[in-house]
Amino acid sequence: MATERSDSDLGSDSDWMPGHDEDEHDDEGVGRVALLNMSVRAGSSTNEYGADVTSSSNPYPRAKSNKTGVFQAFGSGAPSAADVANANGGDGGGQVSSGVLSPPSAGKLYGGNVPLDGGSTAQGTLGARGQSAVASSFDGRTDDLQEGRNSGDSWLSVVSEKNNNFILSGFGGESQDITEAKLPEILAMTQLKALNNRSILDCVIELLKGTRATKKKSFRRTGERWIWLGQDLLNLIWKSKKKGEDYGKLNLAKVKNMRGIDKELVLETSSGKKLDLCFNTQEELRLWVAGLSCLVPKRSSIVCDFSLPDRTHYDPCRDSFQSKLVCMRKQVNNFILLGTLGKGTYGKVKLAISKEDKRFYAIKITPRPGSRFGISSTDAVNAKECAVLRALRHPNLVRHREFLYDPVEDALLTVLEYMPRGVVMNSASLEGAKPLSEDGLRELVRDIVLGLEYLHQNRIVHRDIKPDNLLRGGDGTVRLSDLGEARMYALGDLPRNRRTEVPGTPAFMAPELCMTSSAPSIGSQELYPADVWSLGATIYYMVFGRVPFLAKSVFEMYEQICTAKLKFPSTPKVSKKLTQLLEAMLTKDPKKRASLLEVKSHGWFTDKVEQKHELPLVNYAALDLESAITQVVTRGGRDSSSQIT
Repeated sequence: MATERSDSDLGSDSDWMPGHDEDEHDDEGVGRVALLNMSVRAGSSTNEYGADVTSSSNPYPRAKSNKTGVFQAFGSGAPSAADVANANGGDGGGQVSSGVLSPPSAGKLYGGNVPLDGGSTAQGTLGARGQSAVASSFDGRTDDLQEGRNSGDSWLSVVSEKNNNFILSGFGGESQDITEAKLPEILAMTQLKALNNRSILDCVIELLKGTRATKKKSFRRTGERWIWLGQDLLNLIWKSKKKGEDYGKLNLAKVKNMRGIDKELVLETSSGKKLDLCFNTQEELRLWVAGLSCLVPKRSSIVCDFSLPDRTHYDPCRDSFQSKLVCMRKQVNNFILLGTLGKGTYGKVKLAISKEDKRFYAIKITPRPGSRFGISSTDAVNAKECAVLRALRHPNLVRHREFLYDPVEDALLTVLEYMPRGVVMNSASLEGAKPLSEDGLRELVRDIVLGLEYLHQNRIVHRDIKPDNLLRGGDGTVRLSDLGEARMYALGDLPRNRRTEVPGTPAFMAPELCMTSSAPSIGSQELYPADVWSLGATIYYMVFGRVPFLAKSVFEMYEQICTAKLKFPSTPKVSKKLTQLLEAMLTKDPKKRASLLEVKSHGWFTDKVEQKHELPLVNYAALDLESAITQVVTRGGRDSSSQIT
């Protein structure tokens, strides 16, 4: 399934030390279970960003000020859209938090006392650059509750209400009484003017994609790093261009102070660990400060030169995404569908956030999954196949988390690991694509070979390898996706009409799968060589910017694949070892084609290609078939009556 965004322009990931953040040991030693088990006080009433109130549920309660400049973080009265717009923008309007950020409706903070969690105050001063600064204490205590929640809490532990329309209840009564005219005002309260009206949720999603930054190592020593937010939203991770040097992570639950001024971001933990980064632009710095503000502990001190919303009880399910309130978006069971990542022949992929763990997922929606096989949908949604896909575990395969079947719309929803940097390359055009460098391609192919080897060890043939099905995570690791056409030999023979179905994409299809009389015979052979061909065609496309064989129609393409001689363009220039590898992989006779083992050991790879860890195979005898597929039972959101497809 293709996605819209391609990040091949981010540079060669072969220059960056590879790392899999889910496999690394958490050096700060903070347990995830304790963080995820925190919950809001039972029976409390909350506003949009979670502030406890006794009357209305206003997202930004109007803060009150006294003559000495003391701002109260909680109050009553909803700000107007103009108030929000004025409070959100401009340098010198910075807000500082020692557990509680002054809401934008409080205006600029030019000095005076700012209330801390326990009622004490710290003196605020206006710095030379116009930003506000505050000194606060952080003793790391976890027994002192802030509004009924642990002080080390972040958005991951917020318990969202089951009804996704709760944001509307404080604006005009029941959700059905809300008029369209009121929605822009509510939306404005979630947007940051200093970041072109992005919301906190928008910023966090950008952090998952990662960026380049300069890391300060000592007084005069700096180095370029790739930095990204881990998929678990618990760690900030970085790696260097030099292998084995300065790969590390910072646990956000231990952050004591965060300062973002001009282009510099400094994070300091309670154990004394310090991370000093310099970004390319001030806007990029602000994006990182905003995104991290609701992922660090509520008691952390934040100093920045722009306005942030009250983060005390921030809930991403009450925010907005791409200028639309999250509560207005469609909901399926515990997932809120945020937006479309991409579309393919048989369905679309949506970005979603879970109301349970507050993490992001990609949901592939396949309407009428049995229609293209000429069989009933219920037969096509095979519980055994779904159970196998859920059981697969490899760092170079996109993880299948859950399968949902919607009998009302006759659709299969596949909940997948979200890959924030999207497709490696879009192959919608058969020629004219921008090629990748050979060095960058080498590391990419290494990842895919390892993932494909794991599939073959489990007697699974992918049958649809192409550039669009190679997705990149925030750390640059490439994962193989879309196993919708996969053949699982360990499950036994499949229905005849599925066995004869032509799989894959014609331009990347192996000769033995082409519907033409010129196709070579495969007999009873399992189709592992077909994956080697498709991988070879994919490598060819990524290095030359075009498919190996061009044609004006699908059937002409089949004939070219089976009969035409393989040729290499004069530009770009590639190594002889690469052309030799491609010739071996694109051999028309599957019996003479290079095996995956031969591809792994080819001299084109400068380093040995091998699995980092011994990976257990799928235990087919112990598959959990009962929980393999979950029925869609809940819909929500403003458009809950409309179709999800």
